[in-house]
Amino acid sequence: MEKDRINKERGFWSGFAGKYDGFMKRLGGAYSEMYSVLLKELDRDFNVCEIACGTGLVSMEIAPLVKKLSASDISPEMIKIAEEKARAAGITNADFRVMDAYGLDYPDGAFDAAVACNVLHLLFEPSRVLSELGRVLKKGGMLIAPTFCHGEGIRSRLVSRIMGLAGFEARTRWSLKGLEKFIEDSGFEVREKRVIKETIPLLYITAVSRGN
Repeated sequence: MEKDRINKERGFWSGFAGKYDGFMKRLGGAYSEMYSVLLKELDRDFNVCEIACGTGLVSMEIAPLVKKLSASDISPEMIKIAEEKARAAGITNADFRVMDAYGLDYPDGAFDAAVACNVLHLLFEPSRVLSELGRVLKKGGMLIAPTFCHGEGIRSRLVSRIMGLAGFEARTRWSLKGLEKFIEDSGFEVREKRVIKETIPLLYITAVSRGN
């Protein structure tokens, strides 16, 4: 079962890697606002873990502002593109690895912050992934998890269903309040939240780990 999940996710995202950047440009407004908040929260002394980094769109913004970025994605093709971008930009403090977010190959308490952008709603078992992020974060470490809330209102749910037919299936359709509760129930204390308006609203959440 686990192997089937990994193969399904890896196959889809590897097949989409070459088109990913073009697709994400359509979300330029939401992502620009997200960056403006995210980048203010990072510190130059931070060791940061980023999961589902894709082609490195967020990674390229984060890396210049932190001590070390450890970025991972389940797709080798996505990681290949991210590494090429980092080389072209002269970024030397970012490490890109093919890795399943359900089992991160990092020691306990290794990071000051963890970034999970636009991914939690796509996961089969998001609670398992948040548990892993809580494990690799220091006590009081920061979780930054902007997430599209596909269950917030009739319009969002309708658009989400249409996207699912095209292959972009939201496996959890949270409302804004539902996502916040999920983060809290997963061992984090929400410190900041901000709604970024889009066809499907993006809830920007910053939370603090209670674990370790």
